[in-house]
Amino acid sequence: MNFLCKFLFLIILISIFGCSNSYDKKSNPNSFGGTLRINEKSGVVSLFPHSINDIVSSHIISQLYDGLVKFNAYDLSVKPAIAYSWEIDSTETIYKFHLNNNVYFHNNECFSDGIGRKVTANDFVYTFNLLATKNENNRNFFGTIDKVIGATDHYYSDTKNNKEKNISGIKAENDTILVICLEKPNPLFLYFLASPAAAVIPREAFEKDGYKSFVGAGPFYINNFPKENKSLALIRNPNYYQKDNSNNFLPYLDTIIINFNNSSNKELQMLSEGKLDLLYNVDNLNVTLYLEKNLQQFKGNKPQFVLQMSNLSNNVQLQHIIKRNLKGFITNSQNYYDLSKVYYEPEKKDSLIVKK
Repeated sequence: MNFLCKFLFLIILISIFGCSNSYDKKSNPNSFGGTLRINEKSGVVSLFPHSINDIVSSHIISQLYDGLVKFNAYDLSVKPAIAYSWEIDSTETIYKFHLNNNVYFHNNECFSDGIGRKVTANDFVYTFNLLATKNENNRNFFGTIDKVIGATDHYYSDTKNNKEKNISGIKAENDTILVICLEKPNPLFLYFLASPAAAVIPREAFEKDGYKSFVGAGPFYINNFPKENKSLALIRNPNYYQKDNSNNFLPYLDTIIINFNNSSNKELQMLSEGKLDLLYNVDNLNVTLYLEKNLQQFKGNKPQFVLQMSNLSNNVQLQHIIKRNLKGFITNSQNYYDLSKVYYEPEKKDSLIVKK
């Protein structure tokens, strides 16, 4: 009987501690919070990286997914993402990426326990194999990894009998080291990898929902694909791995509510009614019309809104109408934005003047 008790106790310990890897994540604290409400001029076509074919889907996918590297929204330079560093060999054809060991996919029912597992180098092998698989829903093979050794052969192979064959030029040395070999040097390769189309996806999500899946490892997640003419809520990923220079966890916002309305008059009306926190890339005519009707919102020491120049185009003058205390919203010449660093600056209380 004593032996049986000891054996049962051992089984209990194994069940508790042996499976703890899936549950060792702790929600990151958020020092900022708040909700951002914005509008996009058209609806979402797809939330799967390989299917990106429009700017609005690209905007949202960039918030839901991360890849090896990503763009800096300020100047479109390439910065680390899931890969915190990399080396390029003397031939400029072999890239060795070192992956963060604390990156997790979003919690989702596609995982057996509903909890997002850790991202490994093999997830990128799977993702790039899928990106190099010819399919009507895959619109981004060319211009991302098509110059990797073996990628084009993989793309034109018989995918029905070749689903599990890996691209010869992509190998996972272990969980945190990924090696990619190019056919010849390409100084733009890191920029190709920074595209949201090259973001990592979990096998479990694709096997469950295919090209309709939306599980990533980015700063925000969603619960459902938006219905036509309905808003979409992006929710803060409490397990996101990135921090800012002050060691604050990203993202700053709790939620982002995205409306989809293609009428400039309607979105200007929503802004005046307090239903939006910013309008981005507004042309001068609509800025003027809004100022004429809502000039009081821009007056005083603490105006409700301010104007901010857009960097989208050098030929057309565009501006953002943005809440005064909303900070960190940046656009650039490629109309790329990163909402993980957008935050509301706390209001400063007026100093109390005591008369003697």
